[in-house]
Amino acid sequence: MKAAGAVRTWRVSAEVDGAVQQRHGFSEMPLRRWYPATRAEFYPPLSFSSAGHSLHDMNPLLELVMGPLLTVHQWLYEHSDGRIGASLGGRPMLLLRTVGRRSKQPRTAALLYVREGDAYVVVASKGGAPQHPGWFHNLTAQPDVEIQVGRERIPVRARVAEGEERSGLWARADEINQGQYAVYQSRTNRVIPVVVLERRTSRGSRRTSASGAAASAPR
Repeated sequence: MKAAGAVRTWRVSAEVDGAVQQRHGFSEMPLRRWYPATRAEFYPPLSFSSAGHSLHDMNPLLELVMGPLLTVHQWLYEHSDGRIGASLGGRPMLLLRTVGRRSKQPRTAALLYVREGDAYVVVASKGGAPQHPGWFHNLTAQPDVEIQVGRERIPVRARVAEGEERSGLWARADEINQGQYAVYQSRTNRVIPVVVLERRTSRGSRRTSASGAAASAPR
């Protein structure tokens, strides 16, 4: 009976995964390759506080299993229009909607965030990979994007935090993520960017000059 239940669960997961892949243009990529390569770009690690463990304490097999679950979380967040998914393992989550730098296709990433006044702050960790996540490159090409927090959709403009501002925001984000961002930073030589997403005013939305965009765009 347990084996049959496991098969049914896997089939349901595979159907959801397929829908997510088709929506985001990953249908040509095998799931076993896609999950470990990009799961951290979309999601922070889950924490199992009751058991006294966090994801970076887990063995590689269990960490790999978390990939499909995190993908389902993003799928639910998007398809429930924010009714489900605004929090994950006690962490606040938003949906970042960008346009692919090369594909020009819409892209969505679910990310942990911290608040800074009226702004939202996200971290381009990609699990400590040597390269920045795709959504960061998309922001570099077009910093005027949209986020969804719960059911609210907010037009924002992205910029990269630097100096003391970055240090303070990094510390806050790392605390919320239970030290996982520090673990990610230890895995890579690149300085992981901290991105501030500031609400756009109607006047700011009309700024379309190349010079104006370049001044505030992520670098």
